[in-house]
Amino acid sequence: MSQVINEERLNKLLFYSEEYEDQLDILHPEEKVEPDLTKLKTLSFISSKLAIVVGHTKRSPGAEGVYPISTYEYFWNKELAKHIQAFANMNNIECGIFFRDGIGIEGTYKLVKDWQPNTCIELHFNAFNSKVKGTETLYMG
Repeated sequence: MSQVINEERLNKLLFYSEEYEDQLDILHPEEKVEPDLTKLKTLSFISSKLAIVVGHTKRSPGAEGVYPISTYEYFWNKELAKHIQAFANMNNIECGIFFRDGIGIEGTYKLVKDWQPNTCIELHFNAFNSKVKGTETLYMG
């Protein structure tokens, strides 16, 4: 029996897909990637702390970007996070990179919370469908 795929059903499937990937990560703690908490050693005052969460995991790397990206979200955003971290550190912002591998979303955000950043961003592609354009921002005060 086939079901018609409407937007509501698709959103529900996407939610369960994320939940499945998260549980799969938790079942593989050996894949945990330690946070990169590179600190500035030359400055005596750090004005801000930025946490970057790399979306998805090596096991479930997310959407595949088209040319010129030509790789999956996880791998692209892992490298992007390093560039952001270098730029942040040059501008007196302490920047940590956090991963979901082996600990899932909840485990990752516990590490982020314990680190106590001023700001946290999670890197993703906007890959809902071929009709979506622009950016997506979710904000929680």
